[in-house]
Order: sequence, then C-alpha cells, then structure tokens
Amino acid sequence: GLATLVERVNGAYEHYERDLDLKTRSLELSSAETTAINKRLRAELLSRTRAIDSLRATVRGVMDSIGGVHAPQQDDSLESLSALVSELFQQR
Repeated sequence: GLATLVERVNGAYEHYERDLDLKTRSLELSSAETTAINKRLRAELLSRTRAIDSLRATVRGVMDSIGGVHAPQQDDSLESLSALVSELFQQR
C-alpha cells in the first residue's frame, strides 16, 4: 500500500536526480570543450593575422624598393596579397 507508493516516488526522485546529474555533467564537459576550441581558434586567428600583417609589410618593402605605385592597404585580403607577391616575382 502506502509503503510501496512511497518507495516508487522515492525511486522516481532518485532516477530524476541521476538524470539531472548526468545532464549537468554533460553540459559541463561540452562547455569546457567549447571554451577550449574557442581559445584555440582565437590563437589561430591571431597567428594568421600576424602572418598577413608580416606579408603586407614585406610586400610594401619590396614595392618601395622597386618603385611600385600600389602599396597594399590594411584591408587587403590574403588572396590579393598573394596575387601581388606573384606579380612582384614575375616582374623581377
């Protein structure tokens, strides 16, 4: 009777608490993974930005030394800088 009902209710609460613990742990792991991935992506972006800035400075230096008219702008893309480098090598 009543004891069986109390046991079933208690079991349901324990099951709910286990499920909640598992879901909480899963979210914590997912959050930690997402944070680690975001940190890695930020570092990669910073590295690529430095590489593009270095390439831009190199292209400016080469163009200045050969009297180039067009110096790359700050917003030049990697693709346009690469094409410009190719042009510069063909001119030399």
